[in-house]
Amino acid sequence: MEFTKIYKDEVNQYFKEKGFDYIINSNDINEIYTECLNEDEINKLKIFIEYVLENDIKININKKNTTGNYPLLRACIKDNIEMVRLLIDYANKNNIKLELNEKNKKGNYPFLFACVRDNIEMVQLLINYANLNEIILEMNEKDRYDASPLEWSCFNKNIDMIQLLIEYAKKIKLY
Repeated sequence: MEFTKIYKDEVNQYFKEKGFDYIINSNDINEIYTECLNEDEINKLKIFIEYVLENDIKININKKNTTGNYPLLRACIKDNIEMVRLLIDYANKNNIKLELNEKNKKGNYPFLFACVRDNIEMVQLLINYANLNEIILEMNEKDRYDASPLEWSCFNKNIDMIQLLIEYAKKIKLY
């Protein structure tokens, strides 16, 4: 029989100690993580990540939900650069490779959605993370609107983004 630790009370207490009145309903650490992700309150996720880091607890940060969304993709869809940074930081500290090219059921993936949202800072973060981890970002895959990251950047008329994508494509010898 495998013992599963109940984290609910510990995490709720940790939130209180940090001055927040957040309530966690799940017992499993990965379910608590999902619960924190599903809310738009970034502080709840930050404090939870702090808790797992302090206690050397590993969580599955690439876990997909029923629609195929996973934390990094959700952060990009919500245009939440702070959450992207938090996930990258956790991954780096725990030697975990984030899913960068994995698509959800609608064909979306983080790099594409950072371009859809016209967020050059987020695109640069993803490029930097990919380079650091020897991951080649998918640049030619299209979404359900038949548009690639470069096409979205053209649609958004963002010259700086277009230049950034072309430079990255040259670096990975795509074009």
